[in-house]
Amino acid sequence: TEYLMKVIGRHNQLTRKPKFTHTNYTGRYDLNDIGDTYIEVDMTNQMLYYYVNGRRVIDTPVVTGNTSLGRGTPEKVCYVYSKERNRILRGEGYASFVSYWMPVYGGVGIHDASWRGSFGGKIYKTNGSHGCINTPTKEVSKLYEMVEIGTPVIIFY
Repeated sequence: TEYLMKVIGRHNQLTRKPKFTHTNYTGRYDLNDIGDTYIEVDMTNQMLYYYVNGRRVIDTPVVTGNTSLGRGTPEKVCYVYSKERNRILRGEGYASFVSYWMPVYGGVGIHDASWRGSFGGKIYKTNGSHGCINTPTKEVSKLYEMVEIGTPVIIFY
């Protein structure tokens, strides 16, 4: 800051590359800094898409947070920060076993939901999750095997 103030005070032009305390997934800082490998969760259409090198390799219906109870899944740009197998998810009034768990933001994650008979549509509005992204076991098992920790996740309506 001190150096920049001196340069500004002398009315000199200066081009500097900023120093960042953190880097993004790609290590780049441009218009495509999220990269071309990422997970998209389209809550309007209740779909999850996984792109690898710009090519869609998974698309599956999901069930997101129950909006009628105020448990809607948050709109976020986040990332997969862990991967776990055979875990019990606990919250107020529930304990649910899942085979695949990929947390992406606080207690919100992508996981299987063996208790669901169907996915997609408008289920989330009255019978949605506690905020997680419930995914069919067959599809989440593929995602679990393919996705790396640090993969960006874009959750939106």
